[in-house]
Amino acid sequence: MEYLLKTSAITIIFYIIYKLFLQRETFFKTNRWFLISGCVTAFLIPLIIIPVYIEYTPVVLPNVSYNNPLINEVQETPFNILDYLPYVYFTGLILFSTRFLLQLFSLKSVIIKDKSKKEESYKLIETTQDTQPFSFFNWIVYNPNHFTEKELEHVLKHEKAHVSQGHSIDILVTQIASIILWFNPFIWLYNKAIKQNLEYLADQTVIEQTSNKKEYQYTLLKTKLHSHQMALSNTFYNSLIKKRIVMLHKSKSKQSHLIKYALVIPALAFFLMSFNTQEVYVNTQDKERISTKDTSILFTKDLTDQQLEDIKVNLKNNQNIDFTFSNLIRNNNDEIISLKAHFNNERGSTTWNAPNNNTPIGPFLFYKAKDVIGAKPVDSSETELFAVRDTTADPKPNQWKTEFIINKPFDSVPPPLYYLDGKEISSENKKEISPESIERVNVLKGKAAIEKYGEKGKNGVIEITSKKKTSPWKITTGVNKNVIAATKDTIYIYEIPNVLKDLNHSFKNEPIYILDGKIIDAKQAQSLNTFDIESVSVTKQGENLVEKYGDKAKNGVVTIKSKSINSKQPYVKVVGPLQDSIKTHQIEFKGGDPIFILDGKEISEEELKKIKPEFIESLNVLKEKAAIEKYGAKGKNGVIIITTKK
Repeated sequence: MEYLLKTSAITIIFYIIYKLFLQRETFFKTNRWFLISGCVTAFLIPLIIIPVYIEYTPVVLPNVSYNNPLINEVQETPFNILDYLPYVYFTGLILFSTRFLLQLFSLKSVIIKDKSKKEESYKLIETTQDTQPFSFFNWIVYNPNHFTEKELEHVLKHEKAHVSQGHSIDILVTQIASIILWFNPFIWLYNKAIKQNLEYLADQTVIEQTSNKKEYQYTLLKTKLHSHQMALSNTFYNSLIKKRIVMLHKSKSKQSHLIKYALVIPALAFFLMSFNTQEVYVNTQDKERISTKDTSILFTKDLTDQQLEDIKVNLKNNQNIDFTFSNLIRNNNDEIISLKAHFNNERGSTTWNAPNNNTPIGPFLFYKAKDVIGAKPVDSSETELFAVRDTTADPKPNQWKTEFIINKPFDSVPPPLYYLDGKEISSENKKEISPESIERVNVLKGKAAIEKYGEKGKNGVIEITSKKKTSPWKITTGVNKNVIAATKDTIYIYEIPNVLKDLNHSFKNEPIYILDGKIIDAKQAQSLNTFDIESVSVTKQGENLVEKYGDKAKNGVVTIKSKSINSKQPYVKVVGPLQDSIKTHQIEFKGGDPIFILDGKEISEEELKKIKPEFIESLNVLKEKAAIEKYGAKGKNGVIIITTKK
């Protein structure tokens, strides 16, 4: 019932504005659309709800127990007339609907009773019944015996104006609205106002086509003698004949009076803010939890307008970040060639401007880490797939998670299939893949994906091929480690911060730790300062482990060699090959610079920089005696032997 009351209120607003300000104007066409749009708007505006957000903080109440027993008393429900209103309404709805159907049936019987003749798009029906001329859609019914030839000409022009302008639609719409809102007296006045304005409009059309106004006015007066009218039709005569004649003599309204139609806007706005609001309570604690979640979004030249709108909604709802974009220009391939993106939250703002250079924009990444937001370019020629590093909620050095984005930034889009080295993995498992361990990525879409993987590939397939496991440059865990040598059972690592804390991930069970030949427990090993460690040897299996160290060694042995304070023994520090070339500051020796041997040939430090890490098969380090024995005195500071892939 609330909906019906709101609908009735809006019809009253439109009717009062029309009656007070617009009825006397000669803008008959504009009045027609004002009234019919008011009738339709009345049923739509109550469906619009304006949310009013109210923040609150939950209060935890203490538990209170009552010793007094609760007594349930049965109370009689008092009589309330409001409980019977729905029955009254539906009774009236049925009665007026029945009346409407009977009127339609009566109208149909008049139309089909006599033969019609077609004239252009009109169907003219001559009848002998004592009824007023009327039109219904493209049918025009009239009794030619009531009029002279000249009068009949005016009558037909009037009815043809009703037909050509589709006035029957207005009549039906208002009639249906009157049935639904039958209890509202203003809807019947509204119905009458629409019919009256349609007569003004038809009269105006006839006057524009005839040179003698008086003859047309006499015809109007003559029709007053015949009072029988058909419901649901546009009749030539109605009881407001005097007003119709007055409007024929009224001067044309000034164009400045059109401003009166705008009076309905503040009235509707006031109604919306007064009756169509809904309080939405927002938990401030939940809001804080949402805003602290980190995110990153990749923007590429292929983003559609709908995806940009999705990004805007998701950032607002999930991160409380306002995202706006402007200067959006696309080329003939529907690629973005210009875009200005602005991001703003309560802590700050950032803007990324890609001006129009008549070329597709380069990919850029919007990111939020803790309370910091920013945007940065993505250096890659592949826009189909990017491996994006995104910091965790509590970022620490060398700790990253990997996220794959294929031009679709949110999980609301059906995810593709992921295959790693020929085996299907979940979208969660792919986050554990380090970008440095990827050899290549192949993206299949549409028909190609379905042909290879069947129906499950309809959302696309991402094939990931990892680097060979024998590569000494492979990153073995989720943390960047500096692996410079590897065999089947042993991995050698030098100068790695926090490496001991991460070694446990390589063992199913706890290994034993050997420090300079002495067994120590795991807690002591993890408390060691890694800068005091010369080397770490991790042995997972081997027949002689138990024989040498006892049953405790069956789960593996971590052998740690500490540095000697006075030792001049050179050591190697290798930071993972994440750059495009080996840089000299990544390889350091105590006691002087080493020599470099590439495939058996000595090279200079400058030549070393030109070597691409992905071309390296193995790297071997010789120290002190071993280096001097093989390369003589020039190897006293150490030798690094590099073998490239063939």
